[in-house]
Amino acid sequence: MAKITFIAYERCMFSGISGIMDSLSIAESWYQCFERKKTSKAFSSKPLFEMEIVNLDGKPFSTSQGICI
Repeated sequence: MAKITFIAYERCMFSGISGIMDSLSIAESWYQCFERKKTSKAFSSKPLFEMEIVNLDGKPFSTSQGICI
């Protein structure tokens, strides 16, 4: 499993992070679908990605769109 850390900052454009996270989530869904067909299991036990969003001080912050992270 790949651990992916997104480093964000106050007033950043959240779409730059969320778009990549969405793309990776879609890749994970396709992977699960193919694994289900190969193994006849409901869900694969091996996820492809672990994702997290961090900032330098570890405190909540707001994006340019006002989303609190």
